[in-house]
Amino acid sequence: MKKKIDKSNNFFLFIILFFFSLAINFYYGYRGIFSQDSFFHFDAAYHILNNRHPFKDFYSISGIFVDYLQATFFYFFGVNWFGYIFHAAAINCLLSIFSFVLFNTLGLSKTYSFLYSVGISIISYTSAGSPFVDYHGVIFSLLSIYLLIFFIIKKNNISLFFLPIFLFLSFLSKQIPAAYIIIFASLVLLFYFAKNFKLKIISFFFLGCLTCLLFFIFYLIFFKINFSDFFIQYFLFPLSIGKARSDVLNINFFEILINFKFIFFIIAALMFLNIKIFLKKEKKYNEVFFIINCIIGTALIFIYSQLLTKNQILIFFLIPVLMAFFHSYYFLIFKKKYFLFFMISLTFFSVIKYHYRYNENKYFMDFNRFEIQYASEAEKIDKIFYRLKWLTPFDYYKKSSEEVTLLKEVKDFINLNKNKDNIIFITDYLFFSAITNHQIASPIKWYDDVIIPKKNNNYYNYYRMFFIDKILKNKISHIYTIGKYDSSYFLDFISDKGCIKKQNINSILNVYDITSCNFI
Repeated sequence: MKKKIDKSNNFFLFIILFFFSLAINFYYGYRGIFSQDSFFHFDAAYHILNNRHPFKDFYSISGIFVDYLQATFFYFFGVNWFGYIFHAAAINCLLSIFSFVLFNTLGLSKTYSFLYSVGISIISYTSAGSPFVDYHGVIFSLLSIYLLIFFIIKKNNISLFFLPIFLFLSFLSKQIPAAYIIIFASLVLLFYFAKNFKLKIISFFFLGCLTCLLFFIFYLIFFKINFSDFFIQYFLFPLSIGKARSDVLNINFFEILINFKFIFFIIAALMFLNIKIFLKKEKKYNEVFFIINCIIGTALIFIYSQLLTKNQILIFFLIPVLMAFFHSYYFLIFKKKYFLFFMISLTFFSVIKYHYRYNENKYFMDFNRFEIQYASEAEKIDKIFYRLKWLTPFDYYKKSSEEVTLLKEVKDFINLNKNKDNIIFITDYLFFSAITNHQIASPIKWYDDVIIPKKNNNYYNYYRMFFIDKILKNKISHIYTIGKYDSSYFLDFISDKGCIKKQNINSILNVYDITSCNFI
């Protein structure tokens, strides 16, 4: 009878967590946007649905798994904001549910497993609200480590099969931290199998690796993608960016300590706990020692990766994750509960703190403060944005209605002229192809100083030729720059600059006629 009650309670908490983690992401995903990041996968997924693919039809250096997964959501739910936010909410839900199951497996009570998982759902994907490569990369990397820990605890071969698949998906979302996590997980497995060698078990891992390889080969062949395009865009050029960033990485230890103080505090507590466990020198604790080292190593990799990416901090959800591990093993060493209660209080204080900063005030999206009274209805731009509250930081913060009106004018102008000319868009507002049913992908997924190689970069000529090739093949006659962009993003590719005819439509839209231009 007791087992039936426990299962019933477990299922009840599971259902609550499932709907809560979806609902909270939906709520904040409809409040405000940051055009440079919020629409990163919108047009890309739309183009994939219309058989235009990364590496072949447009230049892309990250996030291809996110693009294809988003295309899947668009396929089932339509090309609209609901289908877009549902994607992010589903990943938020996946992380929360995985965490709940793992914490239970570690021996934590259902109540605390639930509470920590709720904390994770509040301050993980919810900060962005919409699909974002960094979140996919970090979350799938963490889920890979979860699978590794599941395997260590349960000796579950299926976990080992899915481990390389999740690592693969993480890498196809964002190369960093996935590359570091792949190396770390491989070293952990190597160490584990050195002491526990069983060919049958290892075969599950290699079967997972083989599945990834076959899927990748199938992808290249089926969509007719040149391997060299994939290799340059996804490996070689990003590697050159990473090297440049690591070379100029200015490490201020005090600033790092302040920014990640709660994470470091729990890592320190875990380290102290692990030292105590190690000093016991009892064989039954070897597994615990191994698991704690896994989660500490993962957290340190995430911190270093966060420093490399130079984005807003997105790994604060590690606080309840790390605390769940500390809580699970606390009573192996300590008997008194005072310090544990302090740590629990600190954890939920930090969850509330970062919830208000990153969800309520949208700090992740570069808002200093989010004030809903300044927002406008985004469906005025197009019906696919039904119920989205349009508010962006910076220039149009207190005049969102003006920005919405300008974007509506841009949409109307595109619809009026798209059948007359072959056009591409250079913009941060990466939804104009979707809302105008435009059938030509811009040569680049997103125009950004990081994505576009500098002239002194080894891959600048490749990028230049790729760009020109798409212009010529698609017989582009007009280039529309929308927002902060101008002709500098293509001017260097034209031999006679005087051939360009510029027309200013409104304060955010310029049209460049390149019909009579020759490219170099």
